[in-house]
Amino acid sequence: MTSSIPFYTADVFTGEMFGGNQLAVFPAPRGLDARLMQAIARELNLSETVFVFPPEDPGHTSTPIVFEEGVGPISVTIGAEGGRPTYCALTAARLPEFGPPPPPVDEIAAVLSLRPEEIRRDDLTPRAASCGVPFFFVPLRDEGALARARPDLSIWERSFSHWWAPHLYPFVETAGRKGADIRARMFAPGMGIAEDPATGAAAAALAGYLAATLPPGNGTLRWVVDQGIEMGRPSRMHVECDRDGDRVVAVRLGGSAVMVAEGSLAVPSI
Repeated sequence: MTSSIPFYTADVFTGEMFGGNQLAVFPAPRGLDARLMQAIARELNLSETVFVFPPEDPGHTSTPIVFEEGVGPISVTIGAEGGRPTYCALTAARLPEFGPPPPPVDEIAAVLSLRPEEIRRDDLTPRAASCGVPFFFVPLRDEGALARARPDLSIWERSFSHWWAPHLYPFVETAGRKGADIRARMFAPGMGIAEDPATGAAAAALAGYLAATLPPGNGTLRWVVDQGIEMGRPSRMHVECDRDGDRVVAVRLGGSAVMVAEGSLAVPSI
């Protein structure tokens, strides 16, 4: 016996179809257990598959809403125009933390198929950071170097596969060109991801990385991060962090999304 459940697909961190990251949303997954949800996610093979269950706390459905996730409650702020949602921002469940010292710069350059002189070592230097998932942030000197970056899997296996932050996040500062402050790419061979068009967990950790390079202060820092351009799925993420002196006390990540498709999925009856 099978039953049919509805689902939608959306492109997120983009304002246009066929950009950003693809995901599926099941708004009424009642009756599905964890095993079946994992099987559905594997079958769809998208960046993410979301199953939305009723909240345990009815108050979490008011605006701003709260996602009750495995890591704890996540506050979500929704922006709207003309009564239609156009933007949302999530508060990171964990504050940024930093990893151990990185490998030598020659090894870092080699794993990205670049020359050592293409990696910055001034006010920005390679450093590992995490807001739950560790990423290795590698600042590059120009967009040409970013475009040429290609993971060398043999070097990655030797030097990064078992390191604290195995996921590579090369980026460049763009000085506000085309409305962005940062342009980035993300390679995660350990996850089976050749390249990701939009990585929210990395952008959240990037806020902590960038904040740590600035003098202490109070208030909110903001950056616009473009990713996925080289792979033909441009995305735009808005990230901000609140600081109290030299401490980051909150990180928020936001963006837009567009609906792409809707359908139903036949699943075995439980």
